[in-house]
Amino acid sequence: MKRFRLWMVIPFLLLGTGGWLATNTDLFFQITRNLEIFSKVYRLVLINYTDEIDPSRFMSRGIQAMLMALDPYTTFIESTATDMELMMSGNTGGLGISVNKSGDGLVITEVIEGFAAYREGLRVGDVITRVDSVQVSSLSDLSQKVRGKPGTTVLLDIRRPGTRQELQFMVTRERNQLSNIPVSVMLADSVGYIKLYRFNKNTGSDLRKSIQALQKQGLAGLILDLRGNPGGRLDEAVQVSSQFLPLNTLVVTMKGRSEESRQDFFSDERPVYGTGPLVVLIDSLSASASEIVAGALQDHDRATLVGTRSFGKGLVQTIHPVAYETSLKMTTARYYTPSGRCIQVEPINEFDDSDSTKTDSTAFRTDSGRPLKAANGISPDILVSAKPLPAAIRLIERYSMVSWFADSLAPRLTPSLGFKPTNEQISGLIGFLKTNRLASKTYTSQDLAELKARALTFGPYDRFVKSLDESAMAFENDLYAELESNREILGSMIRRDCLLRWYPLGEVVLQTYQSDRQLIQAVSTLRTPR
Repeated sequence: MKRFRLWMVIPFLLLGTGGWLATNTDLFFQITRNLEIFSKVYRLVLINYTDEIDPSRFMSRGIQAMLMALDPYTTFIESTATDMELMMSGNTGGLGISVNKSGDGLVITEVIEGFAAYREGLRVGDVITRVDSVQVSSLSDLSQKVRGKPGTTVLLDIRRPGTRQELQFMVTRERNQLSNIPVSVMLADSVGYIKLYRFNKNTGSDLRKSIQALQKQGLAGLILDLRGNPGGRLDEAVQVSSQFLPLNTLVVTMKGRSEESRQDFFSDERPVYGTGPLVVLIDSLSASASEIVAGALQDHDRATLVGTRSFGKGLVQTIHPVAYETSLKMTTARYYTPSGRCIQVEPINEFDDSDSTKTDSTAFRTDSGRPLKAANGISPDILVSAKPLPAAIRLIERYSMVSWFADSLAPRLTPSLGFKPTNEQISGLIGFLKTNRLASKTYTSQDLAELKARALTFGPYDRFVKSLDESAMAFENDLYAELESNREILGSMIRRDCLLRWYPLGEVVLQTYQSDRQLIQAVSTLRTPR
């Protein structure tokens, strides 16, 4: 009987093994076949193309083109061995700036107080043109040249709006010592407010200390602000969640291509604030670790989420050394909330049509059975959009031009928490914006100028060129008219930027939070019994 059963089982085992072998053999054949095709095309072009081609650059472009079909976080790194060692060890120094690429180039969007760039006089809106006398045009080039060992220096060439000559700054790289929690204050009615900047080392322990300090002041409800938080370390996301969830509660699951790659992460310490009322603020810039925390607290019915849908960055990257001091940073897994929701905005690439990435938006529930919206980030329980701003106001915010104006205004004034800008000071700001050619920073003005330049290369189209000049003038007049009709908003912006130059950030939050509609809703939610 046993022999019969054995002979019955063996064919099924062989069938299963055969299926596995067939699947993998087909994959290996496809890899071999396509590598041979790619290799021959590469060789033929390099040897026979009409012009001489740099082999390394040609290969790099080919690799980059392949990776463009995947998610934006999978990248090929052409680093030196020293660069790779710095990246893997985390022993890197920074300048204390954030940079975005725009039509003007590599524009500084944030200069962090206390860091080297701030002390040397760099400003928001400055455009980085060269690093150590080498021209830079992409964020990856800039990152590679700026990154280095703490204590070493880097020379930046800067083009500053409103000035004709380029400026130079010698800035010393410093180890990242940003405060994880820039604001921890008590608002009205014993409501605590904590702003998390990023999920860096010690964020969890810093949060615990901040909560304990608020508890000594009679904390009755807490607002955790994750707006604008781009994320950071996974272990710190678990630590932050642990401050609010019972010990050994599932926080997040990481799943790769195979079932064996699954990893579950649980809260690993007793919560410092395990039962009190809690609201978490999120927005479209809350990403990665921020979404892990928000998703876990929402799934376990521990917090009410207020704001707008989060960014939707739920991918895990690992760095794989390749050859000749190059490496591949590749997405290898996804993050899932405790209820099973995938945090990542789908699909992540043009080949992503597997069933594993398709989710039923009605299939997920909190611990108490409340239905949840799935995929494309974390959706708030209470949707509150930030107050929409006119286009002209968004433009001056983008270039932090009120900050420039406040640099000259604030030192001439007597510091006061009750400061309110006068009509004369608001008019001074509008004049400052005209002097610094605010209109020229818009895409509309740039497009009109480009169209005029093209027209002039074709011939004497006087009437057409004149109409373009008239259109540019009309647009500029409309832009400044919009500013004039929003003097109240300009006044509040001047007030805030002057207060930031006189008082700590926490004090400024206390003075200005009444104009933050999302924060006001969070306070109201805490006051309403659940």
